[in-house]
Amino acid sequence: MISTQLQEIYYMGFLQEELRSYILETVEIQRAKTIKNNQKIFNYALEDEMPVWIWKEKTESGRWILKYYSEAEKIYLPEYCDEMFDEMPNLERIDFTGIDSSLTKNMYSMFGRCENLREIDLSGFDFSNVVNMGRMFSGCKKLKEIKFPKSCYQKLKDTSSMFANCKKLQNIDISNLDTRNVIKMDCMFEGCRKLRDVDLMNLEVKNVISMKRLFAYCSNLESVKFPKSKTPNLEDMSWMFSHCKSLKKVDLSNFDISNVKKADGMFDNCINLEEAIFPEDNTFEKCENIRLFKDCNKLSSVENLGLEYM
Repeated sequence: MISTQLQEIYYMGFLQEELRSYILETVEIQRAKTIKNNQKIFNYALEDEMPVWIWKEKTESGRWILKYYSEAEKIYLPEYCDEMFDEMPNLERIDFTGIDSSLTKNMYSMFGRCENLREIDLSGFDFSNVVNMGRMFSGCKKLKEIKFPKSCYQKLKDTSSMFANCKKLQNIDISNLDTRNVIKMDCMFEGCRKLRDVDLMNLEVKNVISMKRLFAYCSNLESVKFPKSKTPNLEDMSWMFSHCKSLKKVDLSNFDISNVKKADGMFDNCINLEEAIFPEDNTFEKCENIRLFKDCNKLSSVENLGLEYM
């Protein structure tokens, strides 16, 4: 067995700027079992590290596949993976065999704007040190399925725009996501037009400050199950459900909205909204001159909220 001690492992940095032009046509990234000697090969290794070889192969159908090979048992992702695969327009699939993410802290826009990425399996990843997942899948317009691991995410602080504009995403299971330290959730699902039902029951939201545009423009969203935990630090709920045209009922009775400073347009253009339930024991004490329900013409029941917010 090959040692994976720090001085012998390879930080997977081969998708940096020098290789961008080389892989723009790539539709798939695979780990190879052997080296293809008749191809142009990039050899990446730092001192005292086991090398990774990279090359590109063309299939009979004319599609380009990026191959990588190493004798190392594990290839470690770097500490900063922000924008690693960002804006690879033809990429459809990535093979993460032997890839270890236990050192990674930043995954900001890691797969952002991969417009042809259809599914991704991250079930073997270790997110224990990841702090930032903002815009991680933002703009993946054809993405339909994401598999997450069951491991801890205890350091995670930012999930803003994480799935924004994933227009084909119909179901998302984030029940294993540990959000106890998350501060920013703004725009997390914005523009996910195919989403119908979202279950957030297992999430911890006590430290969240912003839920701005959380579900904005989720035009097919019909129901959201919110966690039972309170939101004592929440300050921004503006446009949270704006343009959710299929939403009929929202239950926010478990929320603490006493520290919310911004809530303008919270339900703007929710044209089928019929019922909204707010908490009994607190209200928008710090908000002034806000209107929550513009163009909500079917709204017939608002519990625990004064007429001044209508």
